[in-house]
Amino acid sequence: MARELHDGPAQMLTDMVIQIEELKIAKRGQTTTLDELSAFQDSTRKVLQSLRAILSAMVDQPVFETSFVPSLSALLDRVEQETAIDAGVVDHLNATATTNLYRLVEHAMRNAVRHSSASRVIVALRETGDYGTVTITDNGIGMEVADSDGPTGYGLRGMRERAVLVGGDMVVASAPGVGTVVTVTVPLTRLT
Repeated sequence: MARELHDGPAQMLTDMVIQIEELKIAKRGQTTTLDELSAFQDSTRKVLQSLRAILSAMVDQPVFETSFVPSLSALLDRVEQETAIDAGVVDHLNATATTNLYRLVEHAMRNAVRHSSASRVIVALRETGDYGTVTITDNGIGMEVADSDGPTGYGLRGMRERAVLVGGDMVVASAPGVGTVVTVTVPLTRLT
């Protein structure tokens, strides 16, 4: 939960505090304008929307009635409906996934929506020997991977923790201008 609160409301609240401080400095001795109040109001609405989404996600745990792939497809369908990102699943994994793996992919999708400016995201599932691999690839703006693991980089750190919880490993490959590839490898015995 701390990761989700960091990635959404905490960043938005920080922006709001900065906006208010800038407003106080710029308008020292003057009355505030309608435009500035509207910007503050919009920021507040975004915080409320983000908090509601987090609360909804906490209540609406994924239900794997059939298997991981239909649940993952439903997640990607929601992303397509809410954004301009073309998201799809390539299914080569013959195992039922865990909630942690689902949440990891969900977080990678959320990162792509929020940070990558991607127009396409592909989630590929493969089985190789005794391991299952999930690869999330976007065609976005990319990033410096070393910078994303700093003290405030809760997102990737949390994703790595989820991979470890299912006995796996996660590798992130990215650079500015070339998109991002997140690869999670998990023993199949942990996915069944």
